[in-house]
Amino acid sequence: MNRVIATDRNEEAVTWAQAKMGIEGPIGPCHTFSMVDESNEFVAVFIISDISHHAACLHFAARPGAYWLTPTFVNALMSFVFFLLGLSRLTAPIRSNNIRSKQVALKYGFVYEGAMRNAFDNGEDCILLGFLKEEFLNHRWFKRG
Repeated sequence: MNRVIATDRNEEAVTWAQAKMGIEGPIGPCHTFSMVDESNEFVAVFIISDISHHAACLHFAARPGAYWLTPTFVNALMSFVFFLLGLSRLTAPIRSNNIRSKQVALKYGFVYEGAMRNAFDNGEDCILLGFLKEEFLNHRWFKRG
């Protein structure tokens, strides 16, 4: 049985997610929001970085084949971002070849906002997806209270 550990084990969660994503960032302060399995091993980690007074970037990594995209987990994550952190938007920068991440974000309700050409060292583009607090408040997974 998987369980949400939210912001616990922040540094460990960042390191785990970085290894899964194959990146060195995020650079600077960030929050994590995580789920672990019955052995306390990470199943999914969201990294909230580049936080301003109203927006942040959202990155995620998940164990392949793991069941983590549940209404309870995502509702808790979005409630943390929009109510506890007080943000009004999230931006998900996703490598253009990361088809699975794009599918997951679009399935949840993120909206395509554009692309940054040649954004990575290898010349790959970065797809930008956005999600607003208003969209969360009207989302089928949002639970009030």
